[in-house]
Amino acid sequence: MHIDGRAVFGVAAEEYDRMRPDYPLGGLSQALKAGPSGGAALDVGCGTGKLGRALRSLGFETTGIEPDKRMATVAATSGLAVEVASFEDWDPGSRRYDIVASGQAWHWLAPGSRAPKASDCLKPGGKLLLAWNIGSHRPDVADALASVYQEFADEDYLTDGRQESEEEQSPIDFELFETELWEVGFERVRLDAIPWRRRYSAAEWRSLLATESGHLSLPSDRRSLILDAVQHRVASMPGGGLEVAYECVLLTGCWPRR
Repeated sequence: MHIDGRAVFGVAAEEYDRMRPDYPLGGLSQALKAGPSGGAALDVGCGTGKLGRALRSLGFETTGIEPDKRMATVAATSGLAVEVASFEDWDPGSRRYDIVASGQAWHWLAPGSRAPKASDCLKPGGKLLLAWNIGSHRPDVADALASVYQEFADEDYLTDGRQESEEEQSPIDFELFETELWEVGFERVRLDAIPWRRRYSAAEWRSLLATESGHLSLPSDRRSLILDAVQHRVASMPGGGLEVAYECVLLTGCWPRR
């Protein structure tokens, strides 16, 4: 991995699996419609196995690759086959897959090598599936959360509460990702966004934020102060919680039958 910060997620692996949003199965099924139906799938940077389990439920025999042993343990506990390694260092040997997928992890992989490595792992006619859940708030909610973080702002840490800490450390650049896939030789590269919503209680929102890299990288006492303040502010909102507007962004590409 070109950014060591990804290893921080394992500190909260079980909470990560419990609180991070799942991927909408209908959207995944539609994205894979023109590709193989069933077969072998590889989940790159599988984390606790959220995308891998979704692929398994869609009929794919799924293997996960995950560099963090703590995250891999949670994935394996759910029944996913996991190999502990970074994708860059992992050797597939003679194995090739109908689907190579990556959920919430592609941007952590080394640019310049991630797309070629993925293509090397695909069978002719296979498909690449990259997925991200990206959340946003109504302007009034975003402003209310930003005001809490502003109280704790310093030169080392400031976020507006819109779940952007990971992107700040490792930018999600869809135009770059698409360009990489075209240059490697992928065909029918396509970007789709599936809207969906989820409501969180104040306690649930605190638990979700506690799994994000920007918060996990803070000293524990400072992290607790910020999360307590955010929870208190969300509890004061109508209904004692907030609703997040998500987009499940899916970037797909087909490996040609050559």
